[in-house]
Amino acid sequence: MTVDIEANKEFGKQVKRRLIDVGMTSKELAQLLKIKPQYLSLICTGKRSGIKYRRKIMDILGMDVA
Repeated sequence: MTVDIEANKEFGKQVKRRLIDVGMTSKELAQLLKIKPQYLSLICTGKRSGIKYRRKIMDILGMDVA
């Protein structure tokens, strides 16, 4: 399975922008996802795909499917 690092980075940037837009902290999002803030940070920097959590992240932050 090929991991698209650039796509991961872009998703992370979108998450960071939406967190600001909705006035939520990454710690609050991590709590809602029931993951450690450190893991969410890895998703937001593109170091992890977070594929298991993407749909839930998008739902919580009201993100559209691109």
